[in-house]
Amino acid sequence: MVGQINSFNVFGQTVVVINSLDVARDILDNRSAIYSDRPRLIMGGELCGWDRTTVLTPYGDRLKEHRSFFARGISAKRSVEKYHSVMEEAAQNLARGLASGSHDLIGQIHL
Repeated sequence: MVGQINSFNVFGQTVVVINSLDVARDILDNRSAIYSDRPRLIMGGELCGWDRTTVLTPYGDRLKEHRSFFARGISAKRSVEKYHSVMEEAAQNLARGLASGSHDLIGQIHL
């Protein structure tokens, strides 16, 4: 690797390495609409119907909307404080259930 942007092939997948902070910022911040996307997964996404989930949504307005929604809902400190007691109680219930000797792990997990 000599230049600021290099690429190589690993098992048929092209890997791009950016060796410059300035170039990375330019590409990933200023030109993200051109260069950002996710791989298209035919079986896992389209055939199984999961192509509308956040994880498999292609880069675009829909993904931006999903990310904005998640940022508002889970990244704020206030949200963490709001749900801390709920998470703490759920963890305690899980620990008690597992400590009781139950072998039903799936039955102990409530989403």
